Amino acid sequence: MKFLKLERGRWIFRPQEEGSTVEIEIYYTLGGMNYLSGRASPRGVGVSIRPVKLERSERGSISRSYVLLGSQQESGVRLHVLDLARKSERRLARVAEMIDLDAPVVASLWQEGATDKAIERLQTVLGSLGMKRAA
Repeated sequence: MKFLKLERGRWIFRPQEEGSTVEIEIYYTLGGMNYLSGRASPRGVGVSIRPVKLERSERGSISRSYVLLGSQQESGVRLHVLDLARKSERRLARVAEMIDLDAPVVASLWQEGATDKAIERLQTVLGSLGMKRAA
């Protein structure tokens, strides 16, 4: 992978390690009831794009701050990419490979405020997987 890094079982792209940035994350979710939205979330591989504020402490650890409720530009979006009954590192890595080279472009579009174009770009890259918005 050129841009994505594996962190705790999730593939993550972050253009910078401190300050305000956009984070793209590819992960496996067990799905189930989403009590915030009132709908069931599907099980499988998901992609999230969200603004994040990264702060480094004096000890060197990094804290992340997210906006939970807000506009799509402020709080981000979750997309369901692939139905999977069980977690598969190989299939997760395959989705990450598909996104890897486009991650900087998607993050840049998001930071410029072109959220619809960023999502459209991901849909083009992952079109064969039948991606849809998660609950």
